[in-house]
Amino acid sequence: MPRYEPTEYLLAEDEDGLPSVVCQRAKQRDGTIRWKVRSGPVVLSKDGTWQHEPRPSSRTDDFLAWCRFDSLDEAIAAWEALPK
Repeated sequence: MPRYEPTEYLLAEDEDGLPSVVCQRAKQRDGTIRWKVRSGPVVLSKDGTWQHEPRPSSRTDDFLAWCRFDSLDEAIAAWEALPK
């Protein structure tokens, strides 16, 4: 039987009702699953700043450690901690 699992959660919409910020499941090189908060070409880092996301082949281990969250709850908490 197929397993169905969400891979993206809507966190914010723009004035037209289109997704502006999403939390996405991100499979890592080692096969583990981590989460990222994305808004267009930028992702949220663990220090609460938005960072340009390089192409997959250019993402360093430091970038992945800084801009990926170990759980969905951690990623959403980082988003919710931002000043609105």
